[in-house]
Amino acid sequence: MPILPDTTPEDNRERYRAFARDLPALPLSFQPAFLDQVCADGRWGVAMAERAGLVVGVWPWFLKRRFGLRVITMPLLCKWLGPWLADGLEAAEREGVLKELLLGLPPADIVTVDCHPDQDHTHALELAGFTSSRRLTYRLPLLPEQELMARFNDNTRRDIRKAGQALVVTVEADPVLFHEVHQKTYDRQGVRNPVPRDFLIRHLGMLELEGRLRLSFARDSDGSVHSALALVWDGRTAYYHLAGNDHTAGPPSGNRLLVWEAMGFARDVLQLERFDFEGSMIDRIAAVWIQMGAEATPYQRVQYFRHRGMRSLYELLRG
Repeated sequence: MPILPDTTPEDNRERYRAFARDLPALPLSFQPAFLDQVCADGRWGVAMAERAGLVVGVWPWFLKRRFGLRVITMPLLCKWLGPWLADGLEAAEREGVLKELLLGLPPADIVTVDCHPDQDHTHALELAGFTSSRRLTYRLPLLPEQELMARFNDNTRRDIRKAGQALVVTVEADPVLFHEVHQKTYDRQGVRNPVPRDFLIRHLGMLELEGRLRLSFARDSDGSVHSALALVWDGRTAYYHLAGNDHTAGPPSGNRLLVWEAMGFARDVLQLERFDFEGSMIDRIAAVWIQMGAEATPYQRVQYFRHRGMRSLYELLRG
C-alpha cells in the first residue's frame, strides 16, 4: 500500500519562510533562499506539522521528473534535507509528527533523501517502508588554536607551516575566479565537472547575498592562485562547501592552509562551534580529513520506491 499521498500537498513555502526566520539554528541547506536557488530545475516545497500552534516538524523536499517518473531527490550542491523535528518531543510524539510529515509530501514514485546527521529517524522511516544506508561526513569541534592544531597529524602540521611560508591567504568576493580554480581540479583528473559554471556562480552569489559565504585563495609571491575554498555556514556549523586546486601552480598544500585559516575565522569571528567537511565517502579524501583531526559522523540515506522493480530501474538510470 503506498505510504505517500496521491494528492498535491498544500503550498507551505511562505509559512516556512517565516518559520526559518525565527529559527537561526536551522541548517543552511534547509534555508528557503538556499532551496530557491539549488532547486531551479525542479520544484521545492515543505511538509509541516504543528502542535498547539507551534511548528514541531518540517520536511523540505525537492521534486523533479526523470524519465516520466516523479522523483523526490537531493538538489545539486545540497548536502542534507529530510525531516527536521523539534527538540524535546517524546518518542510517541515524534512518531506522530513524522507520519504527518510523510503525508505532507507530494506524490512520488521514488524518494532518495540524505538526512541531516543531527536528525536520526532511521527506525521510524524503515517501519514506514523506507530503506536506509549509512553514510559519513567528517566533523571536528572548533577548539582554541593550540588544541585544534594538536588534533592534526605531523604531516598536516608540517604542510600548513610550509604553505604559510610560501603562500598568502586572500579573501576575495570573486565567484568567477573561484570557478576557474574549481574547474582545474576536474580538468586535471580528466572528468566532467558536475557543477555547471553558471549554476555555480549563481549559487555563490546567492550565498554572498545571504551573508553565508567566504571565498579564500592561497596565492604565491607572483600572485598565482594555488588553491581556493568556499566556506559557508549556518548558526552552528561552518562547512567546507567547495574547493579547488591548481596543480600546475605547485603542490596542493595551499588547501590545508586555507582550511586552517577558515577554521580560525569560523571560531573567532563567526563564533561557531564545529567544522564540517561535508563528506566524503571516497577513502582517499576521507583520509585527509582524518589527518586534520576530524571524526567520522554518520548520517542516513533513506529511499522509498512506490512499486516493486523501481529500485532496479533507479539503479539503471543512475548508471
